[in-house]
Amino acid sequence: MSAPAKTSRRLRVLRRFGRDRSIATRLIVGTAVVLLLVVFVLTTVIARGATRLLEAQTESQLTQLVDQSARALGDFLDSRRATLDLWASDSLMLSVVRDPALSAVFLPGLSGYLRRYARREAWIDDVIIFRGEQVQYALSGEATEITLKRLVLPGPDGEAVPTVLTGARRLALTRTAIDQGQPMVGQFIALVLDVSAINAHLFSDIRPSEHGVLMLTDTIGEPLVPCAAKAPCPAPGQTSADLLTVKRDVAGTGLAIVGLAPRDDIAAPVREMVMLSAGFGLVAILFGTLLTVVVSRILTAPIRKLTQDARRSARTHLREPALSPSPRGDEVGELADVLKRLDETTTKLTETNQVLEGRNQEIDSARKSLSANLRRLERELEAARQLQMSMVPDPQNTDAIPPVLAIEAAIEPAREVGGDLYDYFLAGPSTFCVFVGDVSDKGTPSALFMARTISLIRFAVEDLSREGMVPDPAAVLSRVNAALSHGNATRMFVTMVFGMLHLPSGRFSYANAGHPTPIVLHAEGGLAMADEERPDMPLGVRANAAFVTRTRGLADGDRLFFYTDGVTEAQDEAGRFFTRKGLMDVLGDHAHSNPDTLVRAVRSALSGFVARAEQGDDITMLALAYDSKRLTPS
Repeated sequence: MSAPAKTSRRLRVLRRFGRDRSIATRLIVGTAVVLLLVVFVLTTVIARGATRLLEAQTESQLTQLVDQSARALGDFLDSRRATLDLWASDSLMLSVVRDPALSAVFLPGLSGYLRRYARREAWIDDVIIFRGEQVQYALSGEATEITLKRLVLPGPDGEAVPTVLTGARRLALTRTAIDQGQPMVGQFIALVLDVSAINAHLFSDIRPSEHGVLMLTDTIGEPLVPCAAKAPCPAPGQTSADLLTVKRDVAGTGLAIVGLAPRDDIAAPVREMVMLSAGFGLVAILFGTLLTVVVSRILTAPIRKLTQDARRSARTHLREPALSPSPRGDEVGELADVLKRLDETTTKLTETNQVLEGRNQEIDSARKSLSANLRRLERELEAARQLQMSMVPDPQNTDAIPPVLAIEAAIEPAREVGGDLYDYFLAGPSTFCVFVGDVSDKGTPSALFMARTISLIRFAVEDLSREGMVPDPAAVLSRVNAALSHGNATRMFVTMVFGMLHLPSGRFSYANAGHPTPIVLHAEGGLAMADEERPDMPLGVRANAAFVTRTRGLADGDRLFFYTDGVTEAQDEAGRFFTRKGLMDVLGDHAHSNPDTLVRAVRSALSGFVARAEQGDDITMLALAYDSKRLTPS
């Protein structure tokens, strides 16, 4: 058959199908139209409902995220205020503030301390000391554009208040210097923070959506950090039709947290869902149409045969040229019932597929979010652990240990970070300071409290030396206790043994703030507690607590063993404690060993005792051996 003949035949078939008014044709056309309308309506309704639901969920999650970020920023600034409060009454800082003529003497020490502190906290931009309206000192070492006229000065109580320097994208905290509990009128300390560094530190890894962002602004919504390349920025005239925006002011700071999520991010899953639904709908329409063709031919075959027989009979017996069909309800009703059930089944399948798709997307999103949060938490805890371990001295570094001493120490936190601490340093050519302590809690809070305690010990020894006083363990602990007790809202405390060893004579003076008493291993053999008297009160409990200095002599070859209660209170799988007697037994078996062997022996005994039991507390040990014959002549 030629091509024109085929085309002509197809046109005749189409014209015949257009004129056909049979039940099969009507069922096919009607079913296709109904299925198309059902798929279109359902897709539209579900898409709109899903969009509204996703927007509501996104807005709720964004609100929670912004609220949490605002609290995190408030906690961050409270910590900086606490640092500024400590500096405001620091003796070295006050020495610079009191007398401009003597400030040159104290500025090198102050500058060195502040620079070391600023290196640890990258968000510190500058530290400025004002005397009157004059800048007396600036950490940056350059003339600063910040004047008292641009700052919000503290109130009568002298507490630190913030100033947002919008043009410079910086935040300044000002604090009146405090001398013996009284504000020094006209003397101010300003801590200038880089808002971009704060934003990067707190919010750089947080994404409300694929292209969403959290940013710091002032209270009127002006961004204080530059926007990333793909991140949305609130532009003048931008409406809620473009961005989903949540803003929270951080009380008392002049800052606000703004969370932005483009609505396109919210609509993207809905568009994918609509395309998927349309695909399922087209498949359903095709399947339904084919099924209708087959079923209609099968179901209408008796009707067509009956009609043909009626027409044949009419022409033969009744001599009628044609027989007008009379409507019948049984076959048509059965066909309508089949189509109705088919439509209901298709609708239920479509709805079920949409619900399952939505649930799968929610589960996948939650799993990704949880995995990201866990990875971030692991990185932060590992960084905190490394930072804590870097704060305690390494016994392998013999440069910090006098030749008359041999030292070995070990610290094993129960968690990623812990609250145990130890440190040692020279406080002059002939005095060696050593201390071991235990914070009342575990984890990150205790690690921060531990870091502050180590700093306060060294500051107290340096302050007493600068004031012309001979450092005394009880005096050092009194100063540290007063600083820790002031504003101690967390109610944390530290137990500690702090000792000072006079290297030429072997005289060991120490004060005990609620800590396990050190053990002395004599050179001639035997061991005993350094002191059997009741220890004094822990640090940070009461500001006016008194401490007593105790003294004993060390002979050549004597060793001191310091430890925390994590050693004696280690438990095995049955819940039994290692006890001080167990520790004494291990030390007695190694009575003539060097510090390195003592520490290894105790650690080995603890490992064998606890076996597979979980470590319940931080474990810290420090062994010190004294031998004056190794003292190099001066």
